[in-house]
Amino acid sequence: MPVKNPENKKRIYGRTVILLSLIALAAVSCFAFYTGLTVRNYVVESAKVTGGATVKIVVIADLHSRVYGEDQEPLLDMIAAQKPDMIALAGDIVDNKAPDTGAKMFLRAVPKIAPVYYVSGNHEFQTQRYDEIKKMIEGYGITVLSGERKYITINGADLCVCGIDDPAAFEYSDDPRILKYKDADGMLSQFSDLGDGTFNILLAHRPELIESYAKYDFDLVLSGHTHGGQVRIPLVLNGAFAPDQGFFPKYAGGRYDLRDMTMIVSRGLSFSGKAPRVFNPPEVVSVCIEGKK
Repeated sequence: MPVKNPENKKRIYGRTVILLSLIALAAVSCFAFYTGLTVRNYVVESAKVTGGATVKIVVIADLHSRVYGEDQEPLLDMIAAQKPDMIALAGDIVDNKAPDTGAKMFLRAVPKIAPVYYVSGNHEFQTQRYDEIKKMIEGYGITVLSGERKYITINGADLCVCGIDDPAAFEYSDDPRILKYKDADGMLSQFSDLGDGTFNILLAHRPELIESYAKYDFDLVLSGHTHGGQVRIPLVLNGAFAPDQGFFPKYAGGRYDLRDMTMIVSRGLSFSGKAPRVFNPPEVVSVCIEGKK
């Protein structure tokens, strides 16, 4: 009868533990650094939406002219699959350093899916050719909101869609229609007369201004800018760093409720090898607005 060697058992056990640990590490790494597109869904209820109506909005932010496959088809197909009633572009669709190629592919095609509303991000102004970019976007049949509002009815729900320019305008723009407001609070004052009868939506690139947004009768704010805080740890850390918020940002991505207002922050679509996204895949945001149950 063979004699069992305790040392052999220890070696086998140790190698098994190491192998399983490496497999687990590889699996976690694949998930952590996954850069494929994902869809994140939110439901917002409001007493202003009656008669069983629902409105589906897809939010796209921070594309930074990134290209997803041939002619942006994977991204466009994912948006179309949500069957949106409208599409909100929450800024930084172009980039101040990258060519406009990816942005143009996207902007040319996305209006074929649903009506599109756009607001600027900081990068549009940092290009120092915002007027040219704005004309290009409008030329694709997209509604640019620069302190404007549009009253629309979707599936029986009355909506007011508003938008403001990114505060970078005060540094990079010489447009007197913008500069007369001095700051973001000044731009928001254009919406001091919003009515209670409509569901009021604000497109605004920067989520850190939530307290300013909450001074007005907005029911829903759609933002971006943060890139999800770049690095996330599920259930522990919702973002390590975001522009204009610094380390451990309060509004890195997701849903935030303040008084009677809901803000949805997209974690955006841009990624690069220089600043990897960790547990933070590029996302398409889908928001369903429905009546309160």
